[in-house]
Amino acid sequence: TTMQEMFYGTSNFNQDISILSTSNVTNMQAMFYNAQKFNQDLSKYCVVNIKSIPNLFDNYTDSWIKTNRQPIWWTCPQ
Repeated sequence: TTMQEMFYGTSNFNQDISILSTSNVTNMQAMFYNAQKFNQDLSKYCVVNIKSIPNLFDNYTDSWIKTNRQPIWWTCPQ
């Protein structure tokens, strides 16, 4: 149920992780903190169990085009 710090500090990581099941996840705190090269679309992630925008979720992901690519918090897109 936690993905806390899962990709923390992976400075060169930029793989498609859209297949990960997130519907039961309740913690994504600092999941991509300092994942400098990450630039993938997570807008289809089911994050209905995340009760607030995770603290430090994507700080220092300088390459990520964040507009319309972050999870849509509190939803489960089809």
